[in-house]
Amino acid sequence: MSSHALSPSQRPALAPRLVLMAISLSLSALACSESGQDGDLDADANLPSTLDASNGADDDAGLLPDTDADASRPDDDTDAATPDEGDDDIDDETPGLELVSGPTQVLAGARATLTIWLDRLAPTDTRVQLTAGEGITLEASSVEIARDTREAEVAFEAGGEAMSGVQISATLGQKTLTHTLDIVASAQTPTAISLNVAPNPVVKGDPASVTVLLDAPADEPIEVSLSADCGSLDAAVTIPAGLNAAVATFDARGCESERVDIVASADGLTGATATVGFQSEADGGLVINQVMTRGNNADAEFIELFNAGQAAIDLSPFVLWYGAARETSPSVNLNQAKGFSLSGHSIAARGHFLITFKGALNAFPDVTADIAVDVAGGFNDSAGGSIWLTTSADEAPSLAEGGYVDLVGWGDTEAYEGHAAAMSPSAENSAIKRHPDGHDTDDSAEDFTWLDLATPRGATTP
Repeated sequence: MSSHALSPSQRPALAPRLVLMAISLSLSALACSESGQDGDLDADANLPSTLDASNGADDDAGLLPDTDADASRPDDDTDAATPDEGDDDIDDETPGLELVSGPTQVLAGARATLTIWLDRLAPTDTRVQLTAGEGITLEASSVEIARDTREAEVAFEAGGEAMSGVQISATLGQKTLTHTLDIVASAQTPTAISLNVAPNPVVKGDPASVTVLLDAPADEPIEVSLSADCGSLDAAVTIPAGLNAAVATFDARGCESERVDIVASADGLTGATATVGFQSEADGGLVINQVMTRGNNADAEFIELFNAGQAAIDLSPFVLWYGAARETSPSVNLNQAKGFSLSGHSIAARGHFLITFKGALNAFPDVTADIAVDVAGGFNDSAGGSIWLTTSADEAPSLAEGGYVDLVGWGDTEAYEGHAAAMSPSAENSAIKRHPDGHDTDDSAEDFTWLDLATPRGATTP
């Protein structure tokens, strides 16, 4: 027997110690293994060099060689075939084209850019296809709008000859937007500034495009100062020589008012003001956006709807009603009385939908109605009237009991939201319209303005 052998009396006392030592060694080995898998380089320093040499790549240091059991575990590549959480909703979140902004006049031979905007943040990198007509050379046939952004720039060069109505088109899915510009032979002296803000109203927290336009391209750069009473706005933009436009960005965060004026000015030029309305991310919905009560004949009328929300809306449940002057409840279900149905139709996020009656678009040949009804609208009362949007086909809503989604009253009517009715659009082809699109404070007089010439828009109207 070795001199280190234990006597029978010593073995029971040592057994628990051996168990504890075994557990301790196992825990230490587990800790080392986990440290190596987590990429802890310090743990690798304690591992035998033979393991590093056998495993090759540094990333595998500290990991045991693969076994047959490992083969049954899926490799990282299998994750690509497994939908991420929420992937089922990707189609519902696919953005649409909102705006193509940029110069409307360019000197022959000049280089310029357009800005392509989506109607929401892109959930993934989103590629927009581009085409151009004669006279324009695009830098690329497509542009990628990066994930979690809404815009990207497109570079192009104008040809050497003057041309009018040159087009650049952007296509995403089934929707195409076209930007039209003129190539001019020589620079001129601009006299005035104009502004175009889109989207409008602005969703607080999302950026909006402010396109600053001159009435002619200049032969030298022109700096235009910008200001707004709230939010974040570029203090100035420089319109390059040979172009008539530049794009600024406006963010409405921090604005407490219902709307704000963006003001543009430059030395020697007539300035411009654009009114911007606001809505929060949670606000918005289906509203009556514009009403023409008489076109170039007494029967030519239309109703324009607008979706101020961030998702498409199924129009099937909705019904339009008409109330005559001095009525506090509508008397005519337009869907039934005029023989049309909204069933099967939808309105895109931030989109328009146009219902016309009896030749309402005679004066607007470039506009297409989404529903065209060849009968009189029945709301050509010059004294006043009201249009109601509801979800009930049988029971008329009322001011006292509610039951309506939206309401606008004009002229001499008792049916309106807020403190007063909107002004009556009694002139031929005039209309009342929300200012800006979708702006809704539940006050007919405040939300609507009178247009000398209506501006009907449908789902396909640029």
